[in-house]
Order: sequence, then structure tokens, then C-alpha cells
Amino acid sequence: MEQSDHKERVKAQFGASAQGYVDSVTHASGDDLGQIVAWAGGGLDRTALDVATGGGRTALALAPLYRSVVASDLPEAMLRS
Repeated sequence: MEQSDHKERVKAQFGASAQGYVDSVTHASGDDLGQIVAWAGGGLDRTALDVATGGGRTALALAPLYRSVVASDLPEAMLRS
């Protein structure tokens, strides 16, 4: 499979359910987010990068710890949600 074909499949699959990730109780709860924040360490002179941000929960949790947070995801619908 070509890389561009794969990207288009990812955009179609996850873009269609973007709001579901934002509204998901499962994605909002659990110890994993707190553990990521604890591992991150932070730094008000540093920038965090959240790749495949989905609903943006990790980026939002890291935001108070960093000067800035860059959140990216392949489907634009994820970023708009």
C-alpha cells in the first residue's frame, strides 16, 4: 500500500468519528493521562508535541506545564473537534 493511500484511509476512518473521541468517557478517564503528565516533566521554557492528538486530551493536560503545546493529527476533523 502506498503511504498516501494509507494516510487517506486513516483520515477517512478517524475523521468520521472525531467528535466521538472528544465526547468519549473512556478516553477522558483512566490513570494513563496522569502518568503521561507525570513523565513529561514540563518546563515553561519548553514546547511539548502531541502527535496523533485525537480529542486533544493529552495536549490540554500538558498545556499548563509548558510554554506551548503543538497538537497534530492526520484528520483535520480531529483538530477541529
